[in-house]
Amino acid sequence: MTLATNKIDFGKPALTYIKQKCRERKLKIEYELESNSFPTSWGRAVESYVFKKYIPMSFKYESDKTTSHPSGMWVGTKDVLSKDTVGDIKCPFTRNSFCDLVEVIQSNDPEFFKKNEPEYYWQLVSNAMLENTDFAQLFVFMPYYKELPALFDHFGDIDDYNLQKDIQWAIHAETNRVPHLPDNSDYTNFYSFRFEVPTKDKELLLSKITKAYDLIIK
Repeated sequence: MTLATNKIDFGKPALTYIKQKCRERKLKIEYELESNSFPTSWGRAVESYVFKKYIPMSFKYESDKTTSHPSGMWVGTKDVLSKDTVGDIKCPFTRNSFCDLVEVIQSNDPEFFKKNEPEYYWQLVSNAMLENTDFAQLFVFMPYYKELPALFDHFGDIDDYNLQKDIQWAIHAETNRVPHLPDNSDYTNFYSFRFEVPTKDKELLLSKITKAYDLIIK
């Protein structure tokens, strides 16, 4: 069973999720169909470009591989994986989100990351546990305007009809509607932040997941 590991307290969202999963166990089917918004499609399409152009060669691209925890309590999907590091590629659809993530990276502080982007932080902690790595790395990308033609060429190689449909809309829409940075931006188009995942956070997350799992299977 997949558990939501992006929140580590049992606030209202977590309790709502647990209730949903309890109902799904009885329904024998997922509650709702997965949403397929254009921002989600954009992120999926761009991450493969980022891997090809910007991610160090020590990493393997594994966004299509799901890993289960030995306990069977939860699963997760990472974007990239090296010998000792699990990585996640973020391609924000808004410039505001991009700037938020850049500030996390520029802080070079895992605690700042945890406080300001908890969803992404705990996602990396979860994947580090699933892949048994000591380190996690966040990659953030938004293309320069001059880079859009190469990016659109890359999209032509994507073998996914629904994704292609969304991307073709982007290509034929006004360019300003596609996420990008001006060529003279003070920001660069690519950032990364690698950190050692604290053992205490792995233990805390496992404790919370165990409690949530116990609630779901009752």
